[in-house]
Amino acid sequence: MSDLKDQLNRVYVAIGDKNNLIDRGVMEKGGLLRSKDINENTDYSEFDQYQKDALASLAIGSSKMKMITEHPDASYHLEGEDAESALIIDDAEAFWSLSKILIVKLD
Repeated sequence: MSDLKDQLNRVYVAIGDKNNLIDRGVMEKGGLLRSKDINENTDYSEFDQYQKDALASLAIGSSKMKMITEHPDASYHLEGEDAESALIIDDAEAFWSLSKILIVKLD
């Protein structure tokens, strides 16, 4: 039962610049990076894996970032600047309600 709970609560996170995300197979090449450029056949081993109920914040390391996957605006906020910036998840259930994947492109 614990294994099933772990699988249901598992979320996937990829953070990197455009070239890094493409090289890892997380994004596909093409014009502007939009959600349609997400590689639907990506290998989940290229993502960091977390349990959504244990993930309250993520170090981003850049104030110039774009979330590629969709997450409700009211469920998170950003703190800090540049190397100290972090994504703070205020409501995990809402944040992960649209997708179990988070892709952040750094500029």
